[in-house]
Amino acid sequence: MPTNTIACFFLGIWAALAPPAWPAAAATPTSPSAVKLGLEEVWSLGSLEDNKLIMWVGLAADDDGRLFVSDALDFSIKVFDSKGRVLLRAGRPGTGPGEFQAVRELAVSRDHVFVLDQQQPKVLVFDKQLRFLHAIPQPEPISCLRTLPDGTLAAALVPTGKGKRPSIWLADNRGRTLQEIEFGADAAHPAGDRASFVLSGRDVVLAYSFKNKVERLDRSGRVIWSKRLLNFPDARFKSVMGTKIPTEFVYKDIAVDRAGRLFVLGGGPAEHPSRDVYVLSPAGEMIGTIVLPDTTHLLHLDSRDFLYSRANDGLTIKKYRILFPAEPGPTPLKEPRP
Repeated sequence: MPTNTIACFFLGIWAALAPPAWPAAAATPTSPSAVKLGLEEVWSLGSLEDNKLIMWVGLAADDDGRLFVSDALDFSIKVFDSKGRVLLRAGRPGTGPGEFQAVRELAVSRDHVFVLDQQQPKVLVFDKQLRFLHAIPQPEPISCLRTLPDGTLAAALVPTGKGKRPSIWLADNRGRTLQEIEFGADAAHPAGDRASFVLSGRDVVLAYSFKNKVERLDRSGRVIWSKRLLNFPDARFKSVMGTKIPTEFVYKDIAVDRAGRLFVLGGGPAEHPSRDVYVLSPAGEMIGTIVLPDTTHLLHLDSRDFLYSRANDGLTIKKYRILFPAEPGPTPLKEPRP
């Protein structure tokens, strides 16, 4: 089995290998003043009564309000409109062009859809009508996939060998490298520095998968700030088939809204695992928390700041409006009666 495939296999099963190794008392946010934020459900897509989704795993919305979804058990990618109606579907089991074995994450730009398959060491590129265009060989296994507004592909690379740190790989839609931004400190065990990331302005913000750490870097890789969000140690490790792997995710995903606020999804050590979301200011200060009604492995914020998450073990996508407290201000004047 190719090295990339082995590494991708371990990346995919880490979260399910062992029961949580965290202390019995749930970890709490380091900022006791963080306020509880509310959610208002906008719509729910997929249920036991329909076959729109079987087990969705990846999701991204474009600026036109369309939702692009990868469905692992349907071996497909699908497009829905803003009302949740199916517009397009593509894919089938296999290893040929536009076929999937274990479809996973996807990202959307103005003109392209980029898709990861756990069993294929390449990024599959489609146009917005879901016509397969070409494949980009992965330089290393990818743990997180994003796009920039100009269409640049951005991916978090997890090196398979010692001596090289993880990096954010920026490339064009043909896979030509534009820049690599290294992060993490452990070149001897780079998988321990695996992270999800978002691009916020000119910066990169990382939520480490197996460390209690969220960091903001500039494009040169310089750390602007680094935060420990919760009161608990880093992940513990165990040996599986001679490979040292963590027993649980610390942070599962990260998203950013139009105001630059960061939304970090907590993993095993959270009070509500895979449901707690920690909301940070652009400077990394904790400003609020959200408790999702259902467990999820990812978060997505669209161009209007609606939040999407998973429900019913992948049968359902939930779309929410985030309810922030009203900002204090002067009492509005009442209109005089006629």
